[in-house]
Amino acid sequence: MLSDKIIKPILAITVLVAGLWVGSSIAMHKRLWLDEIYSQTSSIEPLSWQQIWSGRIPEGNNSPLFYSIQKVLCQAFHYQGVDLWQQDDQPGRLILRIDPIIFMSVALALLTWYFLALEGWAGGALAVVLFITSHMVWGYWAEARPYAMVVMGTVWQGLALHRFLKDRTETGRTGMICACHLFLALTSALSVIQVAAASLVLWLGGMRRVRDIIFCCILPLTIGFSYYSLAIHHRSWFAPHEGPIPLILANITSGRLVALLVFPVVILCLERFLRKPVERRVWLFALWTGLTLAGYILLLTYMKINSNPQAMGSAQVSSRYFITLTPVGIMGMLILSMALLRQVREHWLKWPVWIALLAIVLPRLIKTYHWVVAMHVWGG
Repeated sequence: MLSDKIIKPILAITVLVAGLWVGSSIAMHKRLWLDEIYSQTSSIEPLSWQQIWSGRIPEGNNSPLFYSIQKVLCQAFHYQGVDLWQQDDQPGRLILRIDPIIFMSVALALLTWYFLALEGWAGGALAVVLFITSHMVWGYWAEARPYAMVVMGTVWQGLALHRFLKDRTETGRTGMICACHLFLALTSALSVIQVAAASLVLWLGGMRRVRDIIFCCILPLTIGFSYYSLAIHHRSWFAPHEGPIPLILANITSGRLVALLVFPVVILCLERFLRKPVERRVWLFALWTGLTLAGYILLLTYMKINSNPQAMGSAQVSSRYFITLTPVGIMGMLILSMALLRQVREHWLKWPVWIALLAIVLPRLIKTYHWVVAMHVWGG
């Protein structure tokens, strides 16, 4: 029989291939829409490499890495959009979406592989289920915009942070964090929120060398703030009767948000009652999750206060701007759920935890299925 060391990597690769197939199927059944066409015709084809990397992009999302990858793909496939505003482009449906299909699929495979290795079959299965029951994942699995890259970068950041908190002396830990933070800074200016939160956690987790702090924290934050300052800033407006909370819940569902708030309290009570200490990295990772969530709530509150309801021609605040919170919520719930299951020794005490997880996951599974069908993201 094959050992788990062989089966688990094979399963992760299988998940990756399945993700690529799902993303390609979605791409071929979905027409290019306004934002995708605008990016291609305004920010990719007509701009030089210098204009892209100097931040002179004619839209609010200043993402030089995404636009560069799109430009390379177009050159590799000798693709140039012809009258995309007037007619559907069948080759463009797939070529322009290769980037998000790959990155979203890699994010799913990374989560599956990591939690299979860390927590066994239960952790791997829960990772897959939480990922595929996230509406934002399906909405941007195959869209020629940088949101799938944000998801993958955040997954990469979370897993690298978790590994660093386990053993900061292991070779390559700080290099991995530096790479993923630079990736995020060049993909989304809003990533400064999660990078700043991670920087504090890294300090609390033992990062002290000046060189590491410069390359893992200060440099990515400087790049992120620089591209944010160079981006076009539209006066934002919110849809009627919409505020920060609905936009947050579009990325972290109410059930997951409750779990992120309640599970730490339960773990703390069990820790005191059973006198069984929880790994410090669980609390530090929960802190990163909480700080990132709090940062986006503060940003949304600020945007709401300064929004202009009359500026309907400006940019509407959309839940996709905060898609970082989707993988943050997934990983936070995974880490806390597994920590809670490890706290209880007797098998019969684990059942209430699994029942709570099923109560959170199953309704989302049903709702996600109906949402996917209703939005025709699979084949309409």
